[in-house]
Amino acid sequence: SLYHIYLIYARNFCRLQALPESVTSIEKFAFAGCNNVESIVIPKNVTSIGEGAFNECSRLKKIIIPESVTKIAESTSREEGVFYGCPSGLVIWTTKNSCADKYAKKKELK
Repeated sequence: SLYHIYLIYARNFCRLQALPESVTSIEKFAFAGCNNVESIVIPKNVTSIGEGAFNECSRLKKIIIPESVTKIAESTSREEGVFYGCPSGLVIWTTKNSCADKYAKKKELK
């Protein structure tokens, strides 16, 4: 899609904070390597986050994941996953006992 083409072009320049409400899933490696992104608000229509979606987002400090996200890609090791290579201080804001909350606890994220 045109949106995906834009993300590929803007990968090293994007300062995206909020995704369009029309987005329903975050695909594999969608934001991998977006080094200028510091925070992301995932829309309430999103139901899944793909493998490595935010890998190597070296400045990502905060991500807000709504309760609507019911599937987050798993990996075989604790070090890998959706947020591999993100800062150790990354904070995930979500609803208690949601899929994102369980993922964060399993991966020892805040």
